[in-house]
Amino acid sequence: MGSTAFALWIDALSFLISSVSFFLLPPLSDEHAENDEPQDHGGAWNRLRSDWIEAKQFLTENWLFTSLFIATAASQVFGQAADSQEVIFAEKALHLGRFGYGMMCVAAGLGFLLGSLVLSVFAKRLSTKFLLACGSILGGIGYFIYALAQGFWQAVIGLVMMGVFVTAENVGFTTYMQHAIPVEKMGRIHNLLDPPQQGLTLILMIVASAVTEKYGVRTLMISMTCITMIAGVSNTILALIPRNQNAFETSM
Repeated sequence: MGSTAFALWIDALSFLISSVSFFLLPPLSDEHAENDEPQDHGGAWNRLRSDWIEAKQFLTENWLFTSLFIATAASQVFGQAADSQEVIFAEKALHLGRFGYGMMCVAAGLGFLLGSLVLSVFAKRLSTKFLLACGSILGGIGYFIYALAQGFWQAVIGLVMMGVFVTAENVGFTTYMQHAIPVEKMGRIHNLLDPPQQGLTLILMIVASAVTEKYGVRTLMISMTCITMIAGVSNTILALIPRNQNAFETSM
């Protein structure tokens, strides 16, 4: 409803407040500080290399976590690439103006908010396996409905559905990850996994722009959402395989 500059300044301010809030975190106890204190065995590069080797070993030995992470990361990366073309999709495919696009963003936010509220109420009744399995596939279906939408309300339905179930998927995967990764290795593993994911996101955003330019935004959205659906189905299958049940039962 305001200017683009105003929205960007508000967004930047929110990141600044988020960064400052880290100063309010309580300090680690002496026990954790001693365990997490890096040992100097030849400099920072050697410590970094040692961390990567340890993280790689964990990923190799825990194929279920690695498979779930790859599928979840693929869903996020291709979803973000599609999101980078949302303005063009709203304008060219759905024939919406700025206000219509803004309302689509509100619909997605409403879905995330609704999903968070539902999970807050029923958190103790929903297992990690259920959240991951249902959230992955139904969130992908919601995004696919949005990609196929021919008008505003169809897009809104898809976005709300996506928001609700992607929230469930994120909670399910995060809960599983917190129990699957030993605390002392969590930072090392994230440091190994996050940079490639971020780099791939940037590359796919450029690819998405090229695909939109050559084949049209509708083709791009359907292609990207199909990949996110395949990733969601993979997560659902992994969560429902009987031999993996013990891993999820310890994450409840």
